[in-house]
Amino acid sequence: MAMSIIALTAGIISGIMGLLMLLIGLKLYNLYQKNPKKEGLYLCLSIFSFIITTWSATIVYLSAGSSLIVAQIFQKSIYTFVFIGIMLTFLFASKIFFTPKKELFVAYIVLGIACILILVAFPTSEVDNFPDSADYPLLLLKLEYGILLVLYILPTAFGIFWIGMKVSKKVDDPISKTSFRYISTAQLMIPLTFTFDTIASLFMNNIYVYSIFLYLTWVPPVVAAYLYDRGYTLPERARKRQSSNKGEED
Repeated sequence: MAMSIIALTAGIISGIMGLLMLLIGLKLYNLYQKNPKKEGLYLCLSIFSFIITTWSATIVYLSAGSSLIVAQIFQKSIYTFVFIGIMLTFLFASKIFFTPKKELFVAYIVLGIACILILVAFPTSEVDNFPDSADYPLLLLKLEYGILLVLYILPTAFGIFWIGMKVSKKVDDPISKTSFRYISTAQLMIPLTFTFDTIASLFMNNIYVYSIFLYLTWVPPVVAAYLYDRGYTLPERARKRQSSNKGEED
């Protein structure tokens, strides 16, 4: 079976993006060890969840031609850890921007776990072929499960973005304002990932457009990790800078 160049390239890109996210995740974990806070833990775990997502995609791209079963297992891993990651960003945001009602909190987590169980328990993939190879398998998520994913992720991502931007307008401290905006913007990277993936699927008959948007799919998670890192660590970095400047003045 001839290897798809598009699949190979996508596998390499997603692997590299996962490595870049790992560097950010390890940095945040080191910060968490020095200053353990729940929000720091949730942020670290969410980033590591998305790392597993990207590396699972790498395995799917590279193994589909030799073992379809392995590829299907790791496709489930992709979406399982997407759900876990988005739930953890919700928990992270609940420590930064807002305090959800207990009923909403419980319902949100239970619904997320239910979605994960559905994805794990039922066949979720359709098999097509990459546009540059007539026999190299391309795994697609069935429409009904894609809808389930969108209905869970979009309200979370846009809801947190809206709340974060709203809160940023109410605070007077410019450092906190900027921090909140970094974190809020990071949320938009999650739906952007699926937007690129959807656009790619609409252009299966155009190799160039398809491949460009497939490769772009794995860029937003890294941007999100970077923005989360910048936003979460900004207050501490500003405090250290102020202390350093004060020490020089003394």
